[in-house]
Amino acid sequence: MTAILGTWNPSLWPWRDLAETIAATAEGRGVVRTWSVARRRYGIKPGDRFYLLKIGKHPRGIIASGTILSEPYAAPHWDGTPGRTTKLVDIEFDRVIDAEEVLPASELSEQLTRTYWKPASSGTTVDAGDEEQLEALWRLHLSEL
Repeated sequence: MTAILGTWNPSLWPWRDLAETIAATAEGRGVVRTWSVARRRYGIKPGDRFYLLKIGKHPRGIIASGTILSEPYAAPHWDGTPGRTTKLVDIEFDRVIDAEEVLPASELSEQLTRTYWKPASSGTTVDAGDEEQLEALWRLHLSEL
């Protein structure tokens, strides 16, 4: 399994149904959404694990996890610029938490040193040596909420 790190900056993209998505995943229902993985492919494929890193204003860290359902595909860019495209994937989120309850990026940087936790764009790969520990940290974090 490959773990992919997506990014979300609420200042650039408001997640309009975030509260509903949080509630659905808290009840154990998966929620399918498309997500930008920028213009890069990084070998992203269906079945890969996906973690969403909230970037921008504090707090920064992991707020969601899921499974990638599709190969990356070209689509109009989220900013609406005519002719501009981006790569998207379909993801089934299995857990999304409130943006104030993130698994802190500072903790990830301290404990998972092989992966760069300040990516500028979505769709980077978590280092293979950090994948299992990331999942364990995420599960522990969720159990403490």
